[in-house]
Amino acid sequence: MLFRSVTYLSTGVNFLEPGVHCGNFVVQNGASLQLLAGEHYFVNGALNLQGAGTLTGSDVVLIFDKSSHFTFQDQATVTLQGRRTGAYAGFVIATTRQNTGTFSISSTSAEKLEGIIYIPNATLSVTGAGNKVAQQSAWTVVVAQSIQLNGSADLVINSNYATSSVPVPKGVGDQIPTSVRLS
Repeated sequence: MLFRSVTYLSTGVNFLEPGVHCGNFVVQNGASLQLLAGEHYFVNGALNLQGAGTLTGSDVVLIFDKSSHFTFQDQATVTLQGRRTGAYAGFVIATTRQNTGTFSISSTSAEKLEGIIYIPNATLSVTGAGNKVAQQSAWTVVVAQSIQLNGSADLVINSNYATSSVPVPKGVGDQIPTSVRLS
């Protein structure tokens, strides 16, 4: 049996340095988790936002190993802008090709996911009633095995690349010569 530690954040503003974060993180009851700039590796666990929890970060990328995922639910607020420099410039969320899990957004306030969401063999599940995921992002690109939309939730894919401080990697967004397509 694999023991996974759990970090509960229930009050105040909590800061998380970039690096490796093992186990489960639960942000709830109005607590805030502020990711400091850099790469955040989530290993052997889940990042869960519940209730009125808040997750924010600018110049960050969240990288999940093959057995990790996130769940953003309830009224949780998500405001993330991807990396501006380095190997992960342009990415906001990434995982390994071995990850075949589900990354779930049912929050009514997942307002900004600016950058590339790269989960190539996993599922992005967006559910809810009238919530508009990523609506405040200048741009978002999703690379996923599948995208599931349930209820009346909207996944907003903006393409205002020139207005963002998050660079658009070559081969995506306005850096490709063909029109946008779903496959």
